Amino acid sequence: MQQETILHISDTHSIVLKNIKDNNEEELFELIVNKKCDLQPLNSIHNKRRRIEWLSTRVAIKNMTDDSVDIRYDSNGKPQLIGYMGHISISHSQNMLALSFSKKHKTGVDIQKVSPKINAIKHKFLTTRENEREIEDPVELTKYWAAKEAMFKYHGEQDYFLRQNFEINRIRPSGKVTEVEGIIFSEQLRKEVKLHLIQLDDYILAYVVNS
Repeated sequence: MQQETILHISDTHSIVLKNIKDNNEEELFELIVNKKCDLQPLNSIHNKRRRIEWLSTRVAIKNMTDDSVDIRYDSNGKPQLIGYMGHISISHSQNMLALSFSKKHKTGVDIQKVSPKINAIKHKFLTTRENEREIEDPVELTKYWAAKEAMFKYHGEQDYFLRQNFEINRIRPSGKVTEVEGIIFSEQLRKEVKLHLIQLDDYILAYVVNS
């Protein structure tokens, strides 16, 4: 995959995919140091990969919007745009960054690297009904995981959990895109959610499309 790819989902919804494996921290810093971006949070990040993720996210946002835009996080840890009308969702996995930007509606995105290790943790995110489907293939399991993470980020409340409050009712391949029908549920809520999944080499990208 090239270093940056932009998927235009609709006139008001785009997703940026960035391969940050070879990104240089100093070069990224130079791209935003003169922009209207609060760099103070960067001082508390000491892990090199996390610093590159943080900087790459800000560069992607600047490229999609304008120089006056910044990010803050609400009490649930959901990213909010400051200085621009719109909504974002952010995901990192290994060397990949995914950023979903919608001018009008809430959004949710997730990217996950496929690994056989997912079989050991599937009990943490599959519901009882989903377990009855006896899914063993790591790619298929990663689709469930990524779709639920995207719904979680779309919903934006920390007291919801992947196994207890999110379920995949249907997964249907449709060309290069896999269509997903999911549901967010609790004692107070029942909300249907539509998502798309795309396999990109050994990564699965999931994003909400009915926001």
